[in-house]
Amino acid sequence: MECFINSKAHYMIAIIPCAGRGTRRRPDTEHTPKILLEHEGQPLIEHIVRPIDESGRFDKIVFVLSLKHGQKVIDHVHRSFLDTPVAYVWQDAPLGFGHAVLQAREEVFTPLSFPPLAGGLLGVAVQIHTDDAVNRLCVEGKSLI
Repeated sequence: MECFINSKAHYMIAIIPCAGRGTRRRPDTEHTPKILLEHEGQPLIEHIVRPIDESGRFDKIVFVLSLKHGQKVIDHVHRSFLDTPVAYVWQDAPLGFGHAVLQAREEVFTPLSFPPLAGGLLGVAVQIHTDDAVNRLCVEGKSLI
C-alpha cells in the first residue's frame, strides 16, 4: 500500500491531463497532441493554462503527458513563460482519465513510508492526520482507499 499526504491546507495544484489519444480528432492528432490543436487562433492548452496562471491562485501546474506527444507539450509550455511553477508526469499507457490523474499523485502529495502496520493502526494514523486537516491519498494495488 502507498500512502501520500499533503500537509498544506491551502495548497492549490492544477492537474492537466494531456495524454489522451485524441482518436475523435484524427487525422489532426496523428502528429499533434489534441491539447496543442488550435481553437480561436491559439492552442487549446493556452485556453486552459493562461487563466490558471494569471489567477495567481495556484502553487503548481502538473501536466500528465503521453510518451507519444509529451515532449511537444513540454516544448510549448517552456515557450509560454508561465509564472506558476510546472511539473510533468508521464502516463505510460492510455488507461483513462482517472489513471492519468493518479499519475500526478507524487506531485500533489508527499509519499509516506513506514513499516507494515496492522490494518487498524493505519486507520488510526490516517485519522490523526485527518483531524489536523491534512489531505491524504492511499493506494492499495489499483484501488484508492
